[in-house]
Amino acid sequence: MRYTFDLSSRRGYPISESSMNMFRASEHTPCHILIVDDDEQMLHLMAVMLERHGHAVTCASNGCEALSIVATAKRPFDLVVMDVLMRHLDGFEAYQEILELAPGLPVLFVSGSTPRTSAREIASHSYPFLAKPFTPEALTQAVYQVVDSGIGRNQMPRSESATW
Repeated sequence: MRYTFDLSSRRGYPISESSMNMFRASEHTPCHILIVDDDEQMLHLMAVMLERHGHAVTCASNGCEALSIVATAKRPFDLVVMDVLMRHLDGFEAYQEILELAPGLPVLFVSGSTPRTSAREIASHSYPFLAKPFTPEALTQAVYQVVDSGIGRNQMPRSESATW
């Protein structure tokens, strides 16, 4: 399943005033973000959070779908927000294959439960990681930090690891 959310005209999704003020005061340029998560509700929530901050969002419900989207994208992505634990192709495997199509594309891994092996893999590769559950503000801040600093890119120095 492949779809893009355009929530600019929707109403009824709560967002705090501090979150809106953070976006208004921000000097950040909106990003083109690929969100990959096999939990449909979480996928939708992250899309809403990021769309409300002005980002263009494309969603994929698994790693294989994400690969197809990256391979056929007409506009390059600025960031991948990737769940760690997914069926068929986990987040790490999917990201490694995405890097073959889009070298240097930064990633922000997210997960609500991370087995010991996944936690070790995150630490060994120094990938930025955001633990679920998180607030819209935490997600937006992590996105800007990853995009602005370049952390999360392939072969990043170990000293630049980030966890929020």
